[in-house]
Amino acid sequence: MNWKRLLVILLTVTLLMGQVAFADKFLEYETVELIDGMNNIGTSYTTAGMTLAGMDVITDVPSILYNVKGNTRTLVPISFVAKSMGAKVSWDQDTKTATFSTGKNVIKLQADNPKADIDGILFDLPNGVPPKLMGYKGNFRLLVPIKFVAEQFNLEVGWDGDTRMVVLNYPRQSMSDIRYDETKMNPEIRIKTTGEVRTTSYFLSGSQVGGKDKIVIDLENTEFSIPDYKLESGKENIVLLYGDVKKISTYAYENKSRVEIDLDRRRGYDTFYDADKGELVIRFINSVQDIRTEQIYAAEAVIINTGEEPAYNVQRLQDMVIVDVMNSLMKVNEGQYGTTDINEGGVKSISYSQFEPSAEYDPSDIISRVVVKLEDDTSIDDVFIEHVDNEIIVYVSGDPLNGFDYAKNSLDTASLKMGLQTAGTYRSTYDESAGYYWVYLQKSTTDLSKLDVQIDDSIIDRIVIDDSSDQDEYIVKIDLADGTKVLNPEGTKQETSMVAVAFANEALKNSIYRNTLVVIDAGHGGWDPGAVGSFTQEKVLALEASKRLKKELEGQGFKTYMIRDTDVRVQLQQRSKIANELNADLFISVHFNAAESTKARGIETLYAPEPTGQKKKLAYAMQDALIDKMGSVNRGVVERPNLHVTRATNMPSVIVELGFVTNAEEEKRISTPEFMVDAGKAMLNGILNFLKK
Repeated sequence: MNWKRLLVILLTVTLLMGQVAFADKFLEYETVELIDGMNNIGTSYTTAGMTLAGMDVITDVPSILYNVKGNTRTLVPISFVAKSMGAKVSWDQDTKTATFSTGKNVIKLQADNPKADIDGILFDLPNGVPPKLMGYKGNFRLLVPIKFVAEQFNLEVGWDGDTRMVVLNYPRQSMSDIRYDETKMNPEIRIKTTGEVRTTSYFLSGSQVGGKDKIVIDLENTEFSIPDYKLESGKENIVLLYGDVKKISTYAYENKSRVEIDLDRRRGYDTFYDADKGELVIRFINSVQDIRTEQIYAAEAVIINTGEEPAYNVQRLQDMVIVDVMNSLMKVNEGQYGTTDINEGGVKSISYSQFEPSAEYDPSDIISRVVVKLEDDTSIDDVFIEHVDNEIIVYVSGDPLNGFDYAKNSLDTASLKMGLQTAGTYRSTYDESAGYYWVYLQKSTTDLSKLDVQIDDSIIDRIVIDDSSDQDEYIVKIDLADGTKVLNPEGTKQETSMVAVAFANEALKNSIYRNTLVVIDAGHGGWDPGAVGSFTQEKVLALEASKRLKKELEGQGFKTYMIRDTDVRVQLQQRSKIANELNADLFISVHFNAAESTKARGIETLYAPEPTGQKKKLAYAMQDALIDKMGSVNRGVVERPNLHVTRATNMPSVIVELGFVTNAEEEKRISTPEFMVDAGKAMLNGILNFLKK
């Protein structure tokens, strides 16, 4: 297995803001114990989540339900909301007082003081509930009644009791016009609104499930009110056809307006509000969304993940490679300069930023810059760069492929192309019953001496390069997966510069699960690490386990869709929306656990109750299969009605908690490749058992 070393950007902030943690993780527990910072007494509280304009507010101390004289009030960490609203925050440790400068007012709040100082005038806090200084795992934040927070920042506040979620929104607006401008370098959709609106959005890769690519953008707390169009919730109201943008549909959706953009090819995009014109702008522009390192065919590679197929320039200096992604926004670290030390595989460090155009560029150019610094013993001549779809790959040890190109074309077909440096003769042997295909290449025509091919994808079990032959030739030994056939076996071919082999797996093509779509949700991601152990992060483990599940499912012929396949954060509510939009058959959310007690260990499966009982049935099938295969402590099936991703999904859905990163022994175990392989097989067994019943 190839293990990815993902770049982790650590955000260090003030005492009030703390280190970014895992707010949605709190909702997986009914209660958590918080420490009162004024008297050091611990008390258990029911937790609550929080969204602002549809976006998750990630905190390191949870919002809580606080009981005052028999009445329940919701207290939230005010600093996280204040920062999101652009307020300046300071903290006086001696007096336990927080100060918020909003641009209009200066607000001072003191722990356990039921009065707020606003521009020097004292006001009673709602219901006489004072701010509480609460701590969780060493982080202390000032929690304040949500009603006060909403009033001071001019926000609308709601409460979703089904998911224990505080819902904050900017004042409600309406949209009155929409137009598409393709005359600019970056085409724009412009939507006229009565005031500033915020958006949430996601990209649906239709190519993964046999459909069209689509961008879905929700205008939060915005009324659909375009004149001359009939308002009918859930129905299209406008359809436009232009070039790559095949269709733009606009309609009312819940308490918001939705824009769906059907695409002919994958496009990157950005949204912002043009205050001068009073318009929400959806601009088609590429972006750098993720940067990571990975072993590809035994070579170290830096992978730059972008929103669409990229245009880029490369500069090679003595000890570094500069990749400028053109017409692109840097989304990593919000475009701010950052650097990460690697010190492995020839890569010393990786730096990134939104680059200000210099003399070699036009001042209007929008450029994301990535700088790969090489280790001292690595030559710039060993660097090879290519792009595949929407990813730029910087190989630091030269081109490890050397003309070798394997691609999975569909669920049940694949192709292998071996380009020869010099035209020559090759021969092959094929034994369908034994399941192998060998290709013999003259060493004078190519160089495969350093190629380490690691393929295991349900069509090909493995490819081994054998260079020990006395005949001065390489033997490319291809072991076929069960059911795979070679479509074009050839004995000997004269004077060719390209060897091309096509494969098809009839078992996958005829699988009874071919039309069954499983959406796999790797928990957390990006700036939300989830549960953090002594050397692991939940987001990394969850992604690795999700990829193993994907492989196992595809090996049985299932269609799969990954909510995220890189280290990015996907909003909590969007995860269920994507699954519902795809009309998925099953939804599996993969997580790892944490607890106050370092002795806590084992596997549990969570579900939200619903009338058909299918989610509960799936949960028991998954838990039984996991325990049977993994031999872990059985923590059982747990009913959690407030968990959003399982409650809001229309199909059978579960959250699997595969182990505790806070247990030293279990953390070591769950971090091994062997555990991940077994977890993938166990989750597959759970799904198969569920479908068979």
